[in-house]
Amino acid sequence: MTKYSFANQADRFSRARTELMTPHRDGEEKSFIEARIQCRQAFQDFDETQVDDESARGWIKTIRRFIAKTSGQALHGGLVECIRDMDLEEKCEFSKAVDQLASWFKGKSWAETES
Repeated sequence: MTKYSFANQADRFSRARTELMTPHRDGEEKSFIEARIQCRQAFQDFDETQVDDESARGWIKTIRRFIAKTSGQALHGGLVECIRDMDLEEKCEFSKAVDQLASWFKGKSWAETES
């Protein structure tokens, strides 16, 4: 099996995590939109079968669920309203998944440089 590099995912989820940190200079909705963009880019050309950690797969599902929930709204220009309508629990769940996954991928990418 070919070794899979997670460098792009480490970078993108790190950027998404930074977007979600307060203060939100351009507003919370814009921060969530930018984080969503970074997450979508992290999933481009991403072979999820290379993730062998159950927790990481759970965080991926949480983020994918958020992206899917907001996708219809993004197509119709209502993404800001969709994010504004999310409750605190949903925002926290997404933010926590991004944070945990950013750390997980960072650990994997550091391990890649050492091997």
